[in-house]
Order: sequence, then structure tokens, then C-alpha cells
Amino acid sequence: SSSSSSAAPASAAAVAWPRARWNHSAVVWQDQMYIFGGVSVAEGHGQSLGPGRVLSTSRAHTEYLNDCWAFSLRTQTWSAVASPANANRPPPRGAHTAVLTAAGRMIVHGGSHEGGYHGDVWQLDLPTGLWTCLSTHCRGAVPHARNWHAAALWAEQHQLVVFGGYWWDPDTHKEHYANDLWLFDLEKHVWQMLSHSSQGGSGSTAPLARNRATLTPLPPPPPP
Repeated sequence: SSSSSSAAPASAAAVAWPRARWNHSAVVWQDQMYIFGGVSVAEGHGQSLGPGRVLSTSRAHTEYLNDCWAFSLRTQTWSAVASPANANRPPPRGAHTAVLTAAGRMIVHGGSHEGGYHGDVWQLDLPTGLWTCLSTHCRGAVPHARNWHAAALWAEQHQLVVFGGYWWDPDTHKEHYANDLWLFDLEKHVWQMLSHSSQGGSGSTAPLARNRATLTPLPPPPPP
């Protein structure tokens, strides 16, 4: 007698995909979009709706992330951005900012985490995946740690511009909206305050304190 059997179909290869998240940052360099950090539903506390989609069953079970992923705009596929072994990387965070330099360096500032706020500045070299903390040895005054602020790159001066946001006052144990304006020199690693937080508004030269604002650099005016 003879017997026959049919081979089970080969399982599809696992597809790399970042966890569903919110409050992350994104920049586009060359033909790829890079996302970093954010907040996600903690493992075991969400209902999967397919790759990259999850239905939260409890907002109390969330987790801050510090992973970085690249999405190819050409092939429409995801890939994890790998860092060198034992290399430093930013602590997990959400509601931070990220800007991009022409040389392919993503500059991350601030954000919040489970224990409070971040005030550090990190640089990710996108071609190599190497993270560097730029604010480790800052001298002089530094801005309050904050989240939901606005940031932009002043490319001509190699400076990061930071405005407003939400910060925690350790003296009063209260949270405050901000309208201060700061520059961070990406070469000298020094902060410079251009305007401090104030009441702002009517009769003032400063806008009202706020968070979730936008900040857009304008090109220099053409020569006369």
C-alpha cells in the first residue's frame, strides 16, 4: 500500500514592524522616515488589530519607548535602526522634539517619562546608528526640562531653537506652561536664553505661554 501526505505550507517570514505608539517624533532623511520613542500600550494590555495596530484595553498600562525605526518611502517597508553594541542611547520618552541636520543627524530634545521630564539633548547619526548625548557637560544656564515644546533647526548657525512647552517646577511642585526661547549650540554644546518665561500676551513682546505649538525657521532674506 502507499500513503501520501501533503506538506504544510511554509509559514511567512516574520515582518519587522514597530509597536503601535503615540507622542513619538518623526523626521525624513533621503528616502526614509525615522521615528523615535513615544508611548505604547504595555505588553499584554492591548488587543492586536494587525501589524502596527493595537486597541488599548487600559490607558493605565502604558510604556515609554526609546527605539528607532526607519520606513522606506521607496519600498514601503520598516527596519529597526540598530546601534553599535553597548552604545549609549537616550532614556525612553514621549512628547519630545526631533529635528534633522543636512548631514543626516537627528537631534532629540526633552520629553516626558514615567518619572517626570527630560531636559537632555541627544544626537543620532542616521548613517551609523550611533547616539551621542550633547548636553552631558553643559556650562552655564540651561532651560527647564519640558515636554510638548516646539523646536527647529537654525541651520546657518548650527543651533537648535526651543520654545515654550510644559515644565515642572521643583520648588512649587506644580506644572507650568512656558514661553521662554532658547538656543542650543550643536558644536559648542552651550545653551543661550533669548527670552525668559513671562506673562506674555497683550502689551508684551512675548507670546502667551503655551504647549503643542509649532516653530518654523525662515530662510535668510535675499541680499539687497
